[in-house]
Amino acid sequence: MMIQIQIFFGGLAALVAGADLLVRGLSRLVLSFGISQLVVVGLTIVALDTSGPRLPVSFGTAMEGRTDIATGNVIGSNPLDSWVMLSFMLPLAAVTLVLEMLQPAPRAVTCSP
Repeated sequence: MMIQIQIFFGGLAALVAGADLLVRGLSRLVLSFGISQLVVVGLTIVALDTSGPRLPVSFGTAMEGRTDIATGNVIGSNPLDSWVMLSFMLPLAAVTLVLEMLQPAPRAVTCSP
């Protein structure tokens, strides 16, 4: 019983550390391509972060021969997460774009001797 508790907490710690590394690494990679932070946070990180924990569950259940859970995740849950995130983030992106366009242009800075 004690070893199972240790394995559980070890797996939980590994899952949290792996998710943190995934988020940090992907953020740096996408930002290096010059993509806006709204896209990074809204569409990429959140979508992968919500689908990430399902990967080991799907893999484990498929290895046990219970492929119905893995199939349900691939066909139902992951696409639903992606569509929900898109439906929330696209209106936010449009509002942000309009607000940026409505801001006045910065004044030119001149240097006088």
